[in-house]
Formats: sequence, structure tokens, C-alpha cells
Amino acid sequence: MTRAPGSRHNVIRRPKSGAKNDPRLIALKILNALEQKQTVLDRLLEDTVQTIRFPHQRDRSLLNALVYGVLRHRNPVDGVIGRFSRIKVPRLDPDIRNILRIAVYQIFYLDRVPDSAAVNTAVEAAQSQGKPGLKAYINGVLRNVVRNKHDIELPSGRPGSPAEIALHESFPQWMADRWVERFGFDETVRLCRALNEIPPVSLRTNTIKTDRRRLAETAAHEAEKVELTKRSETGVNVFRLKTPLHEWKSFQDGWFQVQDEAAQLVGRLLDPKPGDLVLDLFAGMGGKTAHIADLMDNRGSITAVDKDARKLQKLKDEARRLGIQCVSETIALDIDIMEPLPDKALFDKILVDAPCSGLGVVKRNPDIKWNRDPSVFHTLGRRQRRFLEYASRYLKTGGVLVYAVCSLEPEESVEVIDSFLQDHPEYRIDTETAERIPCLKGLVDSSGFFRTFPHLSDMDGFFAVRLKKT
Repeated sequence: MTRAPGSRHNVIRRPKSGAKNDPRLIALKILNALEQKQTVLDRLLEDTVQTIRFPHQRDRSLLNALVYGVLRHRNPVDGVIGRFSRIKVPRLDPDIRNILRIAVYQIFYLDRVPDSAAVNTAVEAAQSQGKPGLKAYINGVLRNVVRNKHDIELPSGRPGSPAEIALHESFPQWMADRWVERFGFDETVRLCRALNEIPPVSLRTNTIKTDRRRLAETAAHEAEKVELTKRSETGVNVFRLKTPLHEWKSFQDGWFQVQDEAAQLVGRLLDPKPGDLVLDLFAGMGGKTAHIADLMDNRGSITAVDKDARKLQKLKDEARRLGIQCVSETIALDIDIMEPLPDKALFDKILVDAPCSGLGVVKRNPDIKWNRDPSVFHTLGRRQRRFLEYASRYLKTGGVLVYAVCSLEPEESVEVIDSFLQDHPEYRIDTETAERIPCLKGLVDSSGFFRTFPHLSDMDGFFAVRLKKT
């Protein structure tokens, strides 16, 4: 079995097995919840950080390595299990399936975890989950894996086929089929490999409080490696954190937010100015809201809308941390049912950061690979078209509307815009603005569509377009 490039982690010492803060048991709980589609990975990890205290940073690192590693490399891992299990992998009890996945991932991808430790902790995990009768089964499967690991040949699709990509690069078959049809075989391999890489943590400098040089200098004490982003003038990438971000003094002082470089460029495409009236739809916890405020020099008015009141509360908390004063209002309402804004004047700028499949951010959220279905795109496209219709009600003549999704799928991007423009001749795509913003050059095509590709631009996959109302 071939190790995936960039997937190795140095794990120095094994935490005490069976403890409440045992990273392996927490990883098992998270993987089980994801399989049951109870929630998403981001929320599960956030809840873990809030409720579990790890005695060492290496324990947190091990948790992340196990969860992200199993999700990124699930197909090869399942192929190994299938070679030595008398029960087919899909028919295994979910607890047992994920116990085996965690163990096999450690055996093949974590250099400094002894094979015996991976086997023993898997057996102990079965005991802790109330399945002691399966300890012998787990032990037998994993001992066979260890004995034969250098000679394992995994199933492979026909060379040059989407099936080969699905198996080797660990993506669902339908996703490989879809991308090979659009991009070709070689391009799809590069895209999948980029999406399986471990990304840096991307920070956006809050220029209300500091500048990128000072942020990079302080970050160098908290991470093993720091790089300035190539496109965004305020972005900093950090690698291999020495301490959790929320413990950094610069975080507590409001010097930055976590935000991928591609998401930072969406804010630049909106190009808000001081004094603008801005509507941020689907604001969530305020990543793009805060960037808009920064670009406005904290002068003007931003109305942030989301249906989740809890997210809006976090947005307000973030605004206080960052020193933002121009978020004038947060409104909890459901745009899906076209619930109107209460007594609102028209806006100069509107951002529609629409809910989408998220296939462009699989690198950071590998659970997306396994919890999406090809039938979702038609439904999403109709919803996104409706969101644009909603937003258009609140834009001034001469105003700008930016539509953005963290997806490159045509049903969620070009097709949505084409449909909207057919029904709204008063709108046109603005191609001129991107030409005068250096960080956007080369990312906006002749049709005015902004796109970033993980394997080409080394950032998340985004689509955006700037529409002007005439």
C-alpha cells in the first residue's frame, strides 16, 4: 500500500488509553457521528475543543491526524480491511469499522506509532465501546494486516479510468466520474491529490488593529513555519502550530481571523468602500463580514443576515474581538422561505455567500467527500437561484451584488448566473473592477467569472461573480 504524499505525522508518545481525553476514542466518536450524518466535522471539532482538555498539544495533533487521515484516505484503508476481514466493510458494525480504520491508518500512515500500539489500542477501544466479544476478531484482522503490510495489493480500477482515481486517490466513484468528464483523467488526479493534501492554517490580518508584517513576526513564535500568501495582501499561512490558535496573544488581541486565501479574495471582488451600506447574506459566524468591515476602514454600515441565531451571536463576539464597529445590525431570518428583511432601505453592495455542496473545500473538510450525493446539485442550483432573486430586491440601481460559492460545480456556479441574467436584463457582469485589483488578475476569466482551483492556485476552490445593477 503506497503512502499518500504529505500524509505522515510525527506522533511522539501514546496518551493513556481509555481516558476521557484519549485522542483515539474521541476520533472514534467523531467518525461515528459523521457516518450517521449527525453534524459536520467543523462543529464536532469545535465542540471537542470546548469540552475536552488535552494535557499536551501532541494529543490534539494526534486527534486531528486520525480524523482527517481516515477521511482523506478512507478508500485505501477500507481496501486493506477488506483483504483480511471475513465480513465485508460496509456490513461491519460502525464502531468496529471505524476502530479498524483508525488502526489501519496508524499502521500505514503514522511513522512513529508502533504497529503493536495501533493493534493494542484498537482492541482496548472495542472493550471501551462495550463490544468485548469482538476483541479477538479485531486482533486477528489487524495482526494479519501487520504481518502482510509490505505485500498488500489493493483493488484497482482499469488503468486510466475514473475507478482507478476513486480507489487510489480515495474519492467516491461518482465524484471521480464527474470530474474526469469535465477535466480529463490527468487533471482530475492532480485535483484529487491537491484536495487530499494537509493545508496550512490561513490567517487574514485584521488591518484595523495591525499589519501583515507584524502578524507574521508574532506568528513565527507560535508555528514552525510561516509564509505570506501569494495573492491576498493580508494573508499569512502558518504550518504545524506549537500552541492552539485561541491561546495566541495576537488572537486574543484581535489581530487576525482564520480565513482561506480564496475566501479573502471574494471580499476583494466585492470591493466595499468606506461609507457603503452593505448586506451580507448567509453571514454565518462573520468571516467575510469582518473582512468587509476591514476593507471599509470600519466606516459605513453592514447588515449581517443568517438563519442561525447562534452563529450571529458568535459574529457579534468576533466583531468585538476584532474592534469592528460598523456591523450595525444582525438579523436572524430564513431566506429559504423568502422571509423579507424588516423595513430595510436599499444597499450599495450585497454579498450572497450561498450555501453549496462545498466540494471546493474538501481539503479542509474531507467529510464532505463522503456525505454528498450527486443528486444534490439540482436542488442546490434551484435554491441558489432563489437566493439571488431574493438579494436582487434589496440592491440600489448602480449597486453591486457578488455571488460566491465554495464549489466549482457548474450547476452551482455558471448555470445559476446564466439563469438569473436571462430573467434580469438590468444586471450585467462587471469585468472592469477585477482588472484594477492586482490580487485578482488572472483569476477572473473573459466572462467575468472568478475561479480558484486547489491544484492550480494552492487555495480552496471558489467561484464568484460581480454583478452590477444598471
